[in-house]
Parts: sequence; C-alpha cells; structure tokens
Amino acid sequence: MSLPPALAAVLIVALIAGGSPARGQPESSPSQADRTDARDQERIAQTSRCNLGLISVAGNKFEVTSEGFFASQRTHRHDQVDWNLDALVFSRVQAAARGLAVRNIAYDKDELRRPRKRSELFSSFTSDIRDFARTVSAGTSCDRYVVIHREAYPIAKARYSPIGFGITRVQGLGVQDRAYLHALTAIRIYDGKSFELLGEARATTGPAPRIDLKGDWQTYQPVQEIDPAEYPTVPQQGARSVVFRDIIRSLLATSLDRTLPGLLRPAPKPGGT
Repeated sequence: MSLPPALAAVLIVALIAGGSPARGQPESSPSQADRTDARDQERIAQTSRCNLGLISVAGNKFEVTSEGFFASQRTHRHDQVDWNLDALVFSRVQAAARGLAVRNIAYDKDELRRPRKRSELFSSFTSDIRDFARTVSAGTSCDRYVVIHREAYPIAKARYSPIGFGITRVQGLGVQDRAYLHALTAIRIYDGKSFELLGEARATTGPAPRIDLKGDWQTYQPVQEIDPAEYPTVPQQGARSVVFRDIIRSLLATSLDRTLPGLLRPAPKPGGT
C-alpha cells in the first residue's frame, strides 16, 4: 500500500492527531473483583510468551467532513470521542488469533510526533509505520506484530478520501446530497525479528480480504449511508451520538472479523501442502 509522499505526509499528521489508544471507562461498570481479575490477566499476558503483538492506532478522533464542488462546501472538523475503539480492536484480534498469545503493545503517543531526520524527508508511509512499530515494540519479543491504523481512501463513487472514523457528506452539483458513516482502517503484519512486512490489507466487510487494492474493493467498504439530514451541524453533536457510535463500532468489528483471519493465517512452509 505505497502512497505518494504528499499523501503520506497528510496521513502521518492525521495519525498523530488521532490521539493515543482510548483509556476511557467501559460502558458497563464492572465489579471490583472483575477489575482485579482483568488486571491479573493483563499482567500475565504482558509477561508470558507473545505470539502476536498488537499495536492499535485507532485512537479517539471523530472526523466530520463535508465535500463538494465549491470550495465553500469543503470543510473538515473533528472532535474527541470515548468509544473504546482500541479496546474493540484488541478483542477482535484476540478472536481472530484464537489459540495464540496476544499482547497489547502500549505506547506513548509522542512516538507519533517525533520529527523525522532530514535524510528521511521522502521516506514512504510504509517505512514510517514499520519504523514506528519497531520502536514502540522494543523489548516485547513477539513472534509477529500486527499494526492496525486509521486509513484514508475513497468511499462509494466519490472522489474524496475521508480518513478513519467519522461522517462524510458529499454535496453534488445538481444532485442529491449523500452522507456516510465510516470506519476505515488498514492492517499490517510484521515479522517479530526482521520486521519484514508479511501481509497487509485494508479492512473490508466482504467475505475475504481484498489484497489487490486496485480491484473492486469498494464493494465491501466499512461504510454505511445515512440520511443527509442527520449530518451534524457541529462535531460535538456527532461525537455524542449513540447511534453513530454503535454503527461505527459495528463497522469496525465486522471489517476486522472479515479481514484479520486471512492475514493472520501462517504462510505455508516450503514444500508443505
């Protein structure tokens, strides 16, 4: 999934602005015993064998984008949400990697803000993600690492490319407005020692991962069209919407459930069947 340098720079900035993994309270209030048990399980997971390390860059940013033919129709705003998206990502990776020891790799969001060296000015977005994964996973010694981050790509038949989680309104010239909720992510699998890229795909809601991104992958986008009248007048309105939250969480979960198993399946050994 190589990108032009200009778009890569935009995506890096967008990743930075997405914030660190959400640490908000769960929707239901667990008992003290449940919290203690969860902490014990997390401590065991962080000290035991690690087959798969998860680096989730879902973040906590809700994008509110409007696109159109005229400059006055094009706006981009955002607000922070507490939808536990990184926790949801972790649960879907665990489900897809059944039988493997999965470790959540915590990181300081400042790692996303570190300036690149002058010699790296034209480095690719792919290299930036790999280097970020190598840095934040130092000392964890997992067999493989999976990085799940927000992605930008066109939705429906529009020529506009929203990013990550949010809502986009497309205002046409002489045609009816349309609005879409979206949960756009990409998945990359790295070898735990060499950090060789073992597999990558945009998360889709189709029956199988779409590795060939030049194909008809748009058929299975994690996008849901809604009534344009529901487009929020201010970002906070969308960020507070329980309906928006539930739809976006469902799109994210479905796309990961459909895409992760094929990517996490080990490659056949040479000479094997």
